[in-house]
Amino acid sequence: MGRQVANHKAGQILRRPASPSLRARHAEMSRAAFLALGAGWSGAVVLVFGVSALARLVG
Repeated sequence: MGRQVANHKAGQILRRPASPSLRARHAEMSRAAFLALGAGWSGAVVLVFGVSALARLVG
């Protein structure tokens, strides 16, 4: 899967490590942890929009 690169010093073929996006596919996370992560991010977005709306109303 990884690309191969010729090593000219030793005449061997070395494998490059997988890119971060390919390694992230194999991350193990429970469904509850994934939902908590999504809820945290969506809560942060709602908080930013709420503060923005409040700032428009007050000022």
